[in-house]
Amino acid sequence: GYAYESDAFDKGTKRVTALVGSGTAFDESYFIIGAGFGYYIADNLELGIDAESWSGGTYDITRVSPSVRYVLPARTEAKPYIGAFYQRTFISELPDRDAVGGRAGVFWLTGQRTYFGAGLVHTRTLNCDQSIYRPARTPIPRS
Repeated sequence: GYAYESDAFDKGTKRVTALVGSGTAFDESYFIIGAGFGYYIADNLELGIDAESWSGGTYDITRVSPSVRYVLPARTEAKPYIGAFYQRTFISELPDRDAVGGRAGVFWLTGQRTYFGAGLVHTRTLNCDQSIYRPARTPIPRS
């Protein structure tokens, strides 16, 4: 069959992700490692949890983010998705931050149970002390 007949988003399917990269916070560069897990509770509907650890700067930063994502059914290799998330950020020596956000993008199936995705994320910080943090409402491209 074709890749679009994949069961990558069927009920009972699991998602495991790993992240290695870099980022900037407090005008400093950080090394980021992360992991995530998701479970499709129904066809095309995923509940997930992701975590990141930022190191190498003045502060130790940890992010934990539960999420929900819906992959729109499409009989093509490109599968649009939408989602929402809550994010808790723990920062050593500073107040924790809470945020909510949404995401939208497209997954391209590359195999029976593998895919590549790209999209946009919009995050709104809920408890931002602007004397410490800059407000963040900027869409961020993700891949």
